[in-house]
Amino acid sequence: MRTLTLLYLFIFLPVTGLYAQNGTIAGTIIEKATGEPMFSATVQIEGTSVGTITDFDGKYALKNIKPGTYKVRIYAITYAPVIVSNVKVEAGKTVRLDAALESSSKLVEGVIIYADKPTASVAAGVQAQKEADQVVNVLTGAQMRQGNDQNAAEAVKRVPGVTVVNNQFVIVRGLSERYNAVMLNNIFAPSVEADVKAFSFDLVPSGLIDRFMVYKSPSPDLPGEFAGGAIKIYTTNIPDSSYMSFSLGTGIRSGTTFEDFKTNKGSKTDWLGFDNGYRELPDGLPEDMRLYGFTASASDVAAASKLLRNDWEYESKSASPDKRFNIVLAKRISVVKDSAHKHTWQFGNITALNYSNTHAFMTSQRLDYNTFDTITQISDTVFNYSDRIYSNKARVGIMQNNALRLGKRGQHKLELKNLLNQIGDNETTLRGGSNIEFGETRREYAYHYTEKTIYSGQLGGQHDFNMDTISGEPKTKFDWAAGYAASRRNEPDWRRARYSRNFDTLSFPDYTLYLPNTATPFFLGRIFVNMKEDTKAGTFNAEHKFTYYDKTKKDSLRYSFSVKGGMYFENKQRSFTVRNLGYVPNDIFQFDWNMLTDSLTQIFDNINDSNGIVLDEDTKKADQYMASNRQVAAYAMGIFPAFKNKMRITGGVRIEKNLQILNSFETNGNDEVNVKNDILSILPSGNISWNFTEKMLVRGGYGRTINRPEFREVAPLTFYDFIFNSIYVGNDSLKTPVIDNYDLRWELYPTPSENISFGVFYKNFTNPIEVYFVPGVGTGGTRSFTWGNAPQARSYGAEFEIRQGLDSVGSSQFLHDITLVGNVSYIKSEITLTNDTATTQANLKSRPMMGQSPYIANAGIYYQNDTIGLQVNVVYNIVGPRVIIAGIPGLSEVYEMPRNHLDLTVIKTFGKKKNIEGRIGVQDIFNAPFLLLQDANEDGKLDREKDQRIQTYKRGTYYTVGFTVRI
Repeated sequence: MRTLTLLYLFIFLPVTGLYAQNGTIAGTIIEKATGEPMFSATVQIEGTSVGTITDFDGKYALKNIKPGTYKVRIYAITYAPVIVSNVKVEAGKTVRLDAALESSSKLVEGVIIYADKPTASVAAGVQAQKEADQVVNVLTGAQMRQGNDQNAAEAVKRVPGVTVVNNQFVIVRGLSERYNAVMLNNIFAPSVEADVKAFSFDLVPSGLIDRFMVYKSPSPDLPGEFAGGAIKIYTTNIPDSSYMSFSLGTGIRSGTTFEDFKTNKGSKTDWLGFDNGYRELPDGLPEDMRLYGFTASASDVAAASKLLRNDWEYESKSASPDKRFNIVLAKRISVVKDSAHKHTWQFGNITALNYSNTHAFMTSQRLDYNTFDTITQISDTVFNYSDRIYSNKARVGIMQNNALRLGKRGQHKLELKNLLNQIGDNETTLRGGSNIEFGETRREYAYHYTEKTIYSGQLGGQHDFNMDTISGEPKTKFDWAAGYAASRRNEPDWRRARYSRNFDTLSFPDYTLYLPNTATPFFLGRIFVNMKEDTKAGTFNAEHKFTYYDKTKKDSLRYSFSVKGGMYFENKQRSFTVRNLGYVPNDIFQFDWNMLTDSLTQIFDNINDSNGIVLDEDTKKADQYMASNRQVAAYAMGIFPAFKNKMRITGGVRIEKNLQILNSFETNGNDEVNVKNDILSILPSGNISWNFTEKMLVRGGYGRTINRPEFREVAPLTFYDFIFNSIYVGNDSLKTPVIDNYDLRWELYPTPSENISFGVFYKNFTNPIEVYFVPGVGTGGTRSFTWGNAPQARSYGAEFEIRQGLDSVGSSQFLHDITLVGNVSYIKSEITLTNDTATTQANLKSRPMMGQSPYIANAGIYYQNDTIGLQVNVVYNIVGPRVIIAGIPGLSEVYEMPRNHLDLTVIKTFGKKKNIEGRIGVQDIFNAPFLLLQDANEDGKLDREKDQRIQTYKRGTYYTVGFTVRI
């Protein structure tokens, strides 16, 4: 990794001219009607020969300009010129000048004076949202930087109806992450989550995102597998300019930093996000200790048991402040020749290396209860645990993107994009408390290290052909991409141990280690989990525009329409294995039972063939599976303007042929389990938009989508959740749900950078997948769950969004620099339950869908003063109560309760060139508790004081300080 970084530094280190005595005028020129960048527009200082031509992205830079005040003329053929007066250039500084050119056929000669505050980049995002064929929200890179978003997870919080769980996984319109499709540069994003297909959004730095699009209504050219949203993340490949930036930051979390921090011993490379083999299964360990014990001698079994390290004690240290480091190397080369544009080309490269090492501690109170007694109006407590959870996470990320644009108008573009992330999370959980049902107090230990590796590489191209001789626009467009993704998840040597002491402390004064007669690694043992997933994918899309001109009216456009089609292919292969190793007495008759009151280190020093413990096996054939998923999709659609281009109609059909195969074994036997879901899905969709005025429109749409089961959901393996004391088992009989989606939205765009919208939606689910209770399994509060199909469900609601500057409120500069952003979503969901999935006969009919929030609210105040280089951002968020644990007979569902979340960020630029940026942030100012609540009396009301608290914890307020230097 170090060699790779040095190679990047050597090859791609930007060489930029530094002009200490003179200044620069730079900006972006767009076409006012479309918001598209203007290629080959001329930017010239009036009265001089100093000028330049914009490149393919509409960008330009006039460098080495002597300090002074100038008049700048911006013009292009068939466009009315724009003249900007009083452009003040200062030594060593860059003045930003953006402009929008309007077709001369619509204007008489005139002069347009633009304000100092740039809006082109924001306007481009708003324009893209306005012109989209579907219900979509767009965030551009410039908008994210205004909000001080550090990564994609923080950026997407600002989208209406979107929330982020654990600062990683996105939820759209309150639906759980299973209902979202995430694409990275037009290819499905890889995931390292074993249970759900969820992309971790914190892996992509916001500074390297070109645009972020959240589609909420279906379209034939979008993936057919979503109900909440189809999310597309496009990373930057051609930067605005050549530069190098270096960022360094630190973070302090209340209740964690500088406090006592427990951690289990790890490898010397944990700080780089991976284990160097320290925790791996040792060489020479038999493949199955259970079978080995039948043939080997007792001494051989004891010798094999000693191969695993005796690392059962934790270490104490002081939690240091979090560390963050980021370096970006960007190169942009543009060659634009004379008016003939011969040999015109452009090359862009971005290489980014980022590193973080963070600590987090929380105390989690975890309880469970028996069935509610309607006479006494109370529920007996099953257990009451207090978990102290310590987590140390290290992450190394590398992004390396390249792009080459060719052709007279840049109509050919080739891209090579790479993203690599390595993450290691070392978690230590120390549990104490009482299990009332067993009449004992407990001390439990869990040492869990998770190592994740994600790589995504793509080669793609965009090509324009058949240029229209009148408009100059391409009639035919073609894009393609081929990608490979690798996901690795390794959980080596996950150790668990449990001590208990009877409530009768006089008779049983000591804590005794739980030592079963057969291997039970859930409570005393070591677990090794490994997942490997490789994905190959490819896509291409083609669009042709038919145009008809009226020759009698100077070639004015009479009518045009477009047809579009394409294909998508994906082949995913996964292997998943779990090895369960537990400890047992070597001989129950010779065993020294008194040793069980010793420490873990002392006990595991007594591995022998006489009175000690030895290693046993509980690995089943069902603890592993091989799976694959092959999908071939094709679509065709048309785009038809109507009523003098006031109406736009799009529609078509998408066909997806998906073959899911999984091979494993029954949980309690050796019979094979072979899952083969071969499904052909025909997914029609259509959208209509009506532009009442240039600034106001209404759009509506319908589309059918699906939600396929995940590998883990159909795999028969059994897995124990230590935190929630629950067992999960797969179901190989799951059906594929079908969703019918309806959307209607009104949109208003008062200015290029402002928008107001109000929309409603309705979704009908057939055979939705939910988690439900399996009766008759588990003791001591342990519950068993599986996945199943409910008959039907529905979700409907309304969304409101506003992005509004305060320019119109008053003429002061202070109001001019403030932007208000807010969005509110109200959602109602109902899922119809059967006798198998209902909690009780009383609520047999329905309940809210799993993970569905009834309301979501986001609000932000953004102050940006470019003159003094100051930004102040305040962002608020709240999410309504949502079901996260399915109910069981006699006990209703568990809800995650709302909490008020407030963040504050202050950004200040320094230096003559304003190339040094300081940043101070406070996240989760209120530090409101996370609370899981159960409606014990099933009165339909969630009362924080009266209802049963299942879990509560606080993460702590997080304070960050950092700086960035750009040269």
